[in-house]
Amino acid sequence: MYSKLKTMQTETLLVHQMTGECLLKSIQTMFDEIKKELIPLKKMMTAIQGATIERKEAAEILSVSPMTISNYVTSGKLNAIFVEGSSHQKYNLSEVLALKK
Repeated sequence: MYSKLKTMQTETLLVHQMTGECLLKSIQTMFDEIKKELIPLKKMMTAIQGATIERKEAAEILSVSPMTISNYVTSGKLNAIFVEGSSHQKYNLSEVLALKK
């Protein structure tokens, strides 16, 4: 994606040489290229938002111990999803990633 943005920056520098219809075609082409990249990113983000992970995985992502993950749940910092018929808990990946920030 970086290379596409770099290419677009270079193309932008040439904009001052273009006029009218040529400029509009160039802008439309750049827009189409950006849109092609954003659609897969949107699908990936939607998948991440619904994904759940185990306590150990959450701990690895946050570089903390699994016990700290339990403490986060107790303190309300993180929500647990209880697995039906089990004492296991899962965690929403997007919530865990939000804690990492």
